[in-house]
Amino acid sequence: MIAKEIVNRRTRQSKSGRATSLGTYVARLDTETAVYCEGTGFFSATVKGRMAEMAALAMEATRSVDPLMHLVLSWPVHERPTNAQCDAAVKRLLQSLGLAAHQCLYALHRDTDNWHLHMIVNRVNPLTGRPIEINKGFTRNALQCAVAEVESALSFEPERNAKFEILDGRPISRTAHPDAYRLTTGARRYEAKTGLASAQRIAIERAKPLMAGASSWQELHIGLADAGMRLQVEPGRGALVWVGNVAVKASSISRELCFPALERTLGPYQPAPPSIADGNRKDRHGDDERFQVELDPVLADYHRQRFAHEFAARQKRKERRHQHAKAIASLKQQQRDERTQVLAGSWAGFGRIRAGIVSVLAEEHRQKRDVLAAAHRDAMADLHKSLPRFPDFESWKKQRETAAKIAVPTALDQKVGATVAIKTRDVAKPKAASPEEPTRSMAARSPVSVTSSIPAHHSRDAEPASAEPVNAAELARQYARRRSRGR
Repeated sequence: MIAKEIVNRRTRQSKSGRATSLGTYVARLDTETAVYCEGTGFFSATVKGRMAEMAALAMEATRSVDPLMHLVLSWPVHERPTNAQCDAAVKRLLQSLGLAAHQCLYALHRDTDNWHLHMIVNRVNPLTGRPIEINKGFTRNALQCAVAEVESALSFEPERNAKFEILDGRPISRTAHPDAYRLTTGARRYEAKTGLASAQRIAIERAKPLMAGASSWQELHIGLADAGMRLQVEPGRGALVWVGNVAVKASSISRELCFPALERTLGPYQPAPPSIADGNRKDRHGDDERFQVELDPVLADYHRQRFAHEFAARQKRKERRHQHAKAIASLKQQQRDERTQVLAGSWAGFGRIRAGIVSVLAEEHRQKRDVLAAAHRDAMADLHKSLPRFPDFESWKKQRETAAKIAVPTALDQKVGATVAIKTRDVAKPKAASPEEPTRSMAARSPVSVTSSIPAHHSRDAEPASAEPVNAAELARQYARRRSRGR
């Protein structure tokens, strides 16, 4: 679950106007977006009455410019909170923020894939008439801590990179103890963009156990080399773990594995042998299959297809530019040859005429180059139109789901066809004789040969032929008539 405060950008709006506009947006009185709307700390039971109460109490705090907070709680796609869970989440969140007795108007919106809860919280204390400052101004930190408590109390799934977690019944920052880590901004951006694990995450999951369990520098170097990584110490940067060609600081893996801590454990630093130090220096992090860890397979597939599409488009544009460059070079060479041929010989005494010829020739050459450049621009424009942009992630997912739905009837048709073939084969199979009936050959029981009545592709002795559609009902009627004649 994610909690976020929506910043008020209408700084000149009055408190009454802000309460009215926020209440109208959250409750969505004119639409069906808000499927559940409730409030706490009000005397009125209607939305308009609660907005009026909130505006009146906000105006009591004359020194506060904007005492109203707009908060949003958003759940993942696979979680669908009930009305009771929304009430419990709001109650627990307000208690964690120290606003349990304050006014709060909230509504659940389901107009997106992620159900979210909009909250309008009045920071003005209804007893004292003074606004309360949440966590001394560090509202975001307090919100993240409150979200951890709500997730633990209501059994919601926590976010993967949540800052707080609940240990022994109280929220603890994941960076407060040595074993905790937090991905850098670049690593999070890489994972969100590609759906693959970043070099820092791979180093934390694979290099950290090796570094913590090594008893010597040589053992550490060999263990990292077997995992496709290497350790290097650089002046001013400390110990670096190279995952392919991406360097990860040892201190970002764990605070207990920084370079001074490693020297205290393993002794003075000993560099790796040259064979290990240069083994994976030129390998790219994204090209090594050992480092291709998909955090989100769907997102990774999307980016692979998008990269292939964009790469093909770049190649076509590059080929077109190369053709234009060759055409320009050829035209310039022709113009140089023409200029040399026209101006050949002696022009003594005809300088003005030569200058005029040069001017006219230069203008003709310029016009030809302009025509070629215009043709190149038109060709690039046509190429740009013929290469549409790759759809965004949401549109691509919808197209993929639509294609999957279209492909389902085909699979069902194949299954039905296989069922019909099995039933046809069962009908064509002769009925076994009962013990009381004397054993007779099929030829004696029926004047028509069974083999001749079965299509060629159903006969064992016949050569395999192309399969033809068989009408099971008609085949069953034929065998019934022949069995009756055989009796």
